[in-house]
Amino acid sequence: KDLDLLFFKLLYDLNINFLIECGANEASASMRAKEIGVNALGIEANPYTFEKITPKSCKKFSKLNFGLGDENGSMIFYIPKSNHTAANATFKPKQNVNYNTRKVEVKRLDDLIENTDYINSPFALWIDVEGMQKEVLNGAIKTLQNYNCRIIKIEVEDQPLFGDQKWLTQDIINSLNKLGYEIVFRDFEYESQNNLLLINKNFSTTVKEKYLDIFY
Repeated sequence: KDLDLLFFKLLYDLNINFLIECGANEASASMRAKEIGVNALGIEANPYTFEKITPKSCKKFSKLNFGLGDENGSMIFYIPKSNHTAANATFKPKQNVNYNTRKVEVKRLDDLIENTDYINSPFALWIDVEGMQKEVLNGAIKTLQNYNCRIIKIEVEDQPLFGDQKWLTQDIINSLNKLGYEIVFRDFEYESQNNLLLINKNFSTTVKEKYLDIFY
């Protein structure tokens, strides 16, 4: 709760105009952003979730039914048989889970939002992609190098929770540090799965000075 509260405070502090929610599911972050006047885009891979759970597009919210990765094409998406709209549907299936499968179109985030209004003014990324962090981040290098990208919230795992998972927490931290982002907050949602909040280093000093009571 503290991390999410800070994230939405920073949307205001850093004059964010757009939120891009990667792995939207019910698009809770997009809906909350919309309530405070921030435009949002929800990207959801699961076709069942996209139709039944993800809110309909409206004036300040748009949604797209794609998977995100480091190459454009299609991939097999694994959907738990017990719940077709489960949040843990994934491109990286776990062992001992019964899945149905669907072929899903996959796009690089760079290509999906290139030449759109989403990246032409200050924006934030909210990333929850069930073990696909390496592929999603590598498909978003131009987006991450954009000066307008001010804030990133990303779910990470300290231990592999998904099949063939390429990156764990420190790999993700190292990659984003090289691209110019600094961690300012980390929660402990679960024992080995949690969330990181990172700020573009051009703005991190200002943020830390304002929130000294949180960071120090």
